[in-house]
Amino acid sequence: RNVASDLMYEKSVLKYYENGKYGLIDFLGKQITKPIYDEIDSLSYKEGELLIKQNDKYGVINIKGKIIVNIEYNQISVDGYYTDENQYKYAGYIVLNKTQEGYRYGYINNKGKVILETQYNELSRIDDIEDNDNVYLIGAKNGQYGVIKNKKDLIPNEYQSIRYDSTNHVLVVEKSKKYGISNLEGKLIVPVEYDQIDITGI
Repeated sequence: RNVASDLMYEKSVLKYYENGKYGLIDFLGKQITKPIYDEIDSLSYKEGELLIKQNDKYGVINIKGKIIVNIEYNQISVDGYYTDENQYKYAGYIVLNKTQEGYRYGYINNKGKVILETQYNELSRIDDIEDNDNVYLIGAKNGQYGVIKNKKDLIPNEYQSIRYDSTNHVLVVEKSKKYGISNLEGKLIVPVEYDQIDITGI
């Protein structure tokens, strides 16, 4: 058994290499996981969590070896949600699978629960909305953007662009080169009929 290397963000576990596979041990040499993974790497922003690879698919485990995100994705990244109090604790995961139609993105929350299946052409969290209990995502299907709050479609996929204004907590939506404003409940408060909308201050 070879201790392969330490993991950049981790202070309590090491990875080891045995029979061509990787596993985790603690600093006393006690086995946390069997050597079953093709790769084990640090996961950016998520202390206490590791990116694992098995049969060309990725998943996430914690430093106790418990699976958080199932090993079934071509790519996994952390969504970037950060608060001063909790750092990246409430950040979730944007997952990607390659399909015959191209890349498809989905979303898994910080507890490892699948919120959105991998069916979006683009997906990003609005990480300026400081809300640990709710996740707001801008997702595109067939070049049309919408907003999803947790699993619920807040704004349908019918816009060419959507931009969040963090000063006033509203969404600027664009359809056919006309602009409007939606609130965070998905209600249009300014109709989509203006050539330009400038938000200047509160």
